[in-house]
Amino acid sequence: MITKNKFFISTIATISHLTISFAQNPNWAKDVAPVLYNKCTGCHHANGIAPFSLITYSDAQIHASSIQADVQSGKMPPWPPDTAYRHYAHERVLSPQEINTIVTWVNNGSLQGNPSLAPPIPVYNNGSFLDTPDLKLTIPQYTSVATTYDKYQCFSLPTNFSQDRFIKAIEIVPGNKQIVHHVVFFSDTASTVTVPTMDTSCDLSTTKLLGVYVPGATPTIFPNSGNVKMGMRLKAGAAIKLQIHYPKGSAGIQDSTSIHIFFYPVNTTGIREIYSDFLLGKWGLAFPPDSVKSYQTQYPSTGTIQSNYSFLGVFPHMHLIGKEIESYAVGPLNDTTRFVKINNWDFHWQDFYNFKKIIKVPVGSTLHATAMYDNTVNNPNNPYNPPQWVYDGEQTTDEMFLVAFQFLPYQTGDENIVLDSLLNPPVSSGEIPLSNFVCYAFPNPFSQQIFFQFYMVRTDIVYLDIYDIFGKRIRVIQEKHLSGVQQITWDGKDENGSATSSGIYFYKLETGGRGSSGKIVLRK
Repeated sequence: MITKNKFFISTIATISHLTISFAQNPNWAKDVAPVLYNKCTGCHHANGIAPFSLITYSDAQIHASSIQADVQSGKMPPWPPDTAYRHYAHERVLSPQEINTIVTWVNNGSLQGNPSLAPPIPVYNNGSFLDTPDLKLTIPQYTSVATTYDKYQCFSLPTNFSQDRFIKAIEIVPGNKQIVHHVVFFSDTASTVTVPTMDTSCDLSTTKLLGVYVPGATPTIFPNSGNVKMGMRLKAGAAIKLQIHYPKGSAGIQDSTSIHIFFYPVNTTGIREIYSDFLLGKWGLAFPPDSVKSYQTQYPSTGTIQSNYSFLGVFPHMHLIGKEIESYAVGPLNDTTRFVKINNWDFHWQDFYNFKKIIKVPVGSTLHATAMYDNTVNNPNNPYNPPQWVYDGEQTTDEMFLVAFQFLPYQTGDENIVLDSLLNPPVSSGEIPLSNFVCYAFPNPFSQQIFFQFYMVRTDIVYLDIYDIFGKRIRVIQEKHLSGVQQITWDGKDENGSATSSGIYFYKLETGGRGSSGKIVLRK
């Protein structure tokens, strides 16, 4: 006979056994998919930067063994910063419990479980992380000419805004991940381009740094929630300039990289302006063969910072023989504030790392960075075997030592702002600036046909009206055009298909309530 107490103890033991059994037998739907969706599929999805997708159960099952090995070794998910040195917002780091769940799942046969218990499948847009942007700018289709040397090609993309706009987020979407090594993007108030153009001068003297894209980088998102609104200012009339690095050996391969921009609505108040700059850097680097060498740098080079600043994120940068990099601040009381430390530099995984909380860097501080380089055969990333002299420069096989920051003037309480909850993926503001529509007519004068080139922010119907010198409309062309650089051709004929005579004509191009007009000349 089982007494009440014995029955209770027996029942608890059974439940405990079942709980332990379930915990020791995780399945994909209930236990593994949430981990993969949260930490892995941002890269491992169709058109993502990873070589295969992990969206479905079959995807994960096929790669189960490699997943297990990579998470156990710490290779995946890639997160170069030392989390014992400092923690960051949205770290791609698996907890010991998450690692154990994946390892046990694989060891127990990679079971699927009940598919209905799996979380919703995340949706990614055509290789981009973020939603549909307010403004998408695409470079003219470019064919790389990088044969034996790397090519740094600049492109100027007009925005044509009639007023300043504040940027909430920016994302670079490489047109060809195979050859887009990195992209540095700027705003340029001196540009006069009206359509996306390849910029042969690559003059960056009038530009302002907006951000950097490198392999493994995530979108640049600024705090945009609740009462905290921060962003970068895009001046009225400014163009976006991209400097794209195409590696040697990529000649003949085409690219059409885009930049996606999200704005705060026009009438948004209280936005604080963020600045971005490479505050720390050193040139004159030289590394003899078979050497391990370190460099140091500080900002300011003499004296100290003269104002209080709030720092949001840090971006360290080296090339292939880089091995370790560290950056920190020394305050007026000789106290140290840590920014970033990477113990095993991986050139292929770089990013702007946002701090979990804003860091106050007080007046009287100095910024510092140290970097160590390994130009020996022991460095598996060394581009030369046997090792050769390496100097600073822009080629991938050259070296760099740079640290960029995102920062803004300090306000009381900034150090209490938690960035983790404020770096929310943005959605479109729903506004398409009326002035953001410029048409370029060429050749002008023309003899047989003329091309009207323009940039579409989104897919819409476009109307082209042609008028003679007396104001009579002689031709209407109506077409639906996709987003991006588009073109309409007029063959110099009227609505009846008859050739028009030489003279002055006027055009009016309209779409979505926006318009552009001008004078054209026909010469036969």
